[in-house]
Amino acid sequence: MKRLMILLIVLLPLKALAANYALLVGIETYQQSGINSLPGCANDAELMRRTLTEKFGFPTENIEILLNDQATYRDIETAFQRLINRAQSGDVVTFYYSGHGTQVPDNNGDEADGVDEALCPTDISRANPDSWLRDDTLAAWLAQLRTDNVTVILDSCFSGTATRSEGEPLRAKFADLGFRPMPPTKGVFFEKKAGEHVLLSAGTADQVSYMLRKADGRGSVFTAFLYDVLTEVASDATYNVVMNQVAPRVQAYVAEYFGGHEQTPQLEGNGSASVFFASAALIEPQPQPSAPEDITNRRDFPLTLMLNQPEYYEGDLMTVTIKVGRDCYIRIYVMNAEGVTMQIFPNTWLPDNFVYAGQAMRIPGDNASFELAITPPFGRETICVVASTTQFSDASIQDFQQPFQSFGAEPLERVIMRGVERSEVSVATAQYDIKPR
Repeated sequence: MKRLMILLIVLLPLKALAANYALLVGIETYQQSGINSLPGCANDAELMRRTLTEKFGFPTENIEILLNDQATYRDIETAFQRLINRAQSGDVVTFYYSGHGTQVPDNNGDEADGVDEALCPTDISRANPDSWLRDDTLAAWLAQLRTDNVTVILDSCFSGTATRSEGEPLRAKFADLGFRPMPPTKGVFFEKKAGEHVLLSAGTADQVSYMLRKADGRGSVFTAFLYDVLTEVASDATYNVVMNQVAPRVQAYVAEYFGGHEQTPQLEGNGSASVFFASAALIEPQPQPSAPEDITNRRDFPLTLMLNQPEYYEGDLMTVTIKVGRDCYIRIYVMNAEGVTMQIFPNTWLPDNFVYAGQAMRIPGDNASFELAITPPFGRETICVVASTTQFSDASIQDFQQPFQSFGAEPLERVIMRGVERSEVSVATAQYDIKPR
């Protein structure tokens, strides 16, 4: 496979770039006596932070972590309110929780079994209902978010008790507050959410979720394998792909080491969405009136441009995905930080530039004989897709003797109109940055 070192830069927000936010909660110790500690939940939250920043481009300043005594009910509520205030339509939000779950008496009659499922802040108390983070409460907070690109990850459980195996106590993530336990009758925390929301949970509603054996480190079984899979898969992998790998690993580990018990991670919601809505980093441009001097805003039919990462570092591989609303011909141009523009598609290896309406074309595809590898110069670049319902008039004279045709410092606005005849035309552009490692 040829590895093409081309002059690309990381996608960075212009107006069409979504922002990424996350609230991560990890609670190991609890104030109420009788609730067992969960060594490793803080490490769970740190693994998620590392994944979000290092692989999925979440800015460090947009991630809030609450650990142990920082994660009281009031602390979590206040932090979630900050999420509600900051996240705008089209942004990406992740809420992660690792700690105990429990059951408490239903307070509004919406539960057939008479109990609410709840997360356990560090100050949870049987005597203080205001310290119970009920499923209804979390659902209400989620409903206030102005974006549909929401991922909720719950590494906890809402039924079950700890047992012993091979002399080592099994740490289950259920806190028994002394109320009558009932098997949950529905998907926890999720029935009121809609749209694109995704829920990943450590197990089924009636299963116990476990911590790792001491020999395997500090942390939770589900989060440990989720982290491993997220590290391994492509950054544009879907939730279905991820969970199809996570679930069997968790099941095998629990069955082997925890006396034949079962733990089956669950996915609810939009499983076909890319993990942490990576493709939402670029939102489909909204139609705008085109002016003769600003062809980059022209949009005669739907055209979507998506990249596999919200930002890139030297050596990363870029994948471009294009989806169009009409049968058409496309070209893709990149202008680097030094103002040099080149055509990266069509090219020597992919000379056919026809795309069917509704087709999502990935460049390079899975079986392509080349890669788009990120190299200097560092700085902000622009990527531009031009789609025309008629073939470009100069297509017949493009011989692709060079992998990518360069246009030097010719203005991008002029380059993208090369060969465009009078037809329906749409243009999608985005800016991004390439950073050194």
